[in-house]
Amino acid sequence: MLWYSQLQFIACAVPTQPAYGRGRYIAMQRQREDIRSRCMLMKLSAEKARAHAETSSSCLKVFVAPEFYFRGRTGAYDLEGLQAVVSQLRDWASAPQWRDWLFFFGTVVGTFLDPNNQNEVINAAVVHRGGSGPDGTRIVMKEALAPDDFLSAIHLRNTTNPARGILTMEQLVGLKDGTQFDAVQNRGPGKEHQERPFDGTGVFDEARVRFAVEVCADHLVSRLAKSPTAWLDWLPQVQVITSCGVGDFNADSVVASKDGFVFRCDGFFAETQQSVAAHSRLSKVTGARTRSQGATLQEVQRTKTVKLRNHLPMWWKHCFSEAGELHVYPSQAAPWGNVRWW
Repeated sequence: MLWYSQLQFIACAVPTQPAYGRGRYIAMQRQREDIRSRCMLMKLSAEKARAHAETSSSCLKVFVAPEFYFRGRTGAYDLEGLQAVVSQLRDWASAPQWRDWLFFFGTVVGTFLDPNNQNEVINAAVVHRGGSGPDGTRIVMKEALAPDDFLSAIHLRNTTNPARGILTMEQLVGLKDGTQFDAVQNRGPGKEHQERPFDGTGVFDEARVRFAVEVCADHLVSRLAKSPTAWLDWLPQVQVITSCGVGDFNADSVVASKDGFVFRCDGFFAETQQSVAAHSRLSKVTGARTRSQGATLQEVQRTKTVKLRNHLPMWWKHCFSEAGELHVYPSQAAPWGNVRWW
């Protein structure tokens, strides 16, 4: 269907932070097995979500997983592994039964050596339009490298037999502070609008809805707000944040238009002491951000929580500290588009 009158948001809230106290990343020994297992867990979680989702073909289901859902035992896959994740997710998400779904599969972390023989990291949010082939896949690249994204050397001090080649924050090159982030030259109106599905920018149109995507720290440093929609172009109607450590929305970073939505799935902070270390939040934008003030938001309460522990094979324990939950929100009227006038 080319146009949807309703949107339904579903979070796959799984804890994805490293095991800091044990000085390791929770993952299987072999990269190929780890990738295959996580892709299968994602598929099973999506199938469970489908059983609780709206069935109408006029409702677009927006399924979001947290940052770092896909990372290996060393903290990242090699580039071949990154490509394998995208391919294996697409294999099942391209089936016809998913045609009214838009998947935000969290992020996949890859690493390679740069020309100076230093470890450079790719942290890529993988987006796929259900029911479509390779042309339905998009990539949004994270720019900021936050302190807790990787283990630090201090976490390994009391670790016995650390994984060979394990990555620590000290080894990595990237934008590690706000000054470095602000120094990037590709900022400005319209700079984040995707021209190609794999160019890494964060604003794109899908199913006649304009989406804006940020990964964790990029939201905290207002990446998309620093490159707003061009003047008199359409503002994003839905903003998605896949994260692992964003406690709440930053009103100055919300770029969705009035009556639009901002949706976050986070793999770090627990909602309560009794909850898994992951959460989600959906808010409606009651007042859009302007040059002088941040957005005003109204939280939307979820209608259903589904514990995944009893619906996944036991080997989830080799990938995550908890099986996590599905957070199902009530369907919402698809917002009309608004242009940027300021």
